[in-house]
Amino acid sequence: MHRTAHITFTGGGLILPAHTPYDRQIIFEHVEAAAKHHELLGLRANGHYWSISHNTARLELCAPCSRGVHALAYRSNGQNFCGRCVRRTVT
Repeated sequence: MHRTAHITFTGGGLILPAHTPYDRQIIFEHVEAAAKHHELLGLRANGHYWSISHNTARLELCAPCSRGVHALAYRSNGQNFCGRCVRRTVT
């Protein structure tokens, strides 16, 4: 489906629209809320897939922008992404 986001976790998932900036804000609010209850999440949107987990104590850098990856670590194709770069991709 185009212009939707699929959030998956053990025991369930959620499909949300990704048409507007508000939709995308809601997507990431759900990701953050689900991360509090699940060790590993998945996010599929705009032809991309990221596995999401709590960041470890070691410093990891975002592949596109080289910023430190905090709180939640988004990983795709062996690379780390910060939430800001992932948000830009989910358009």
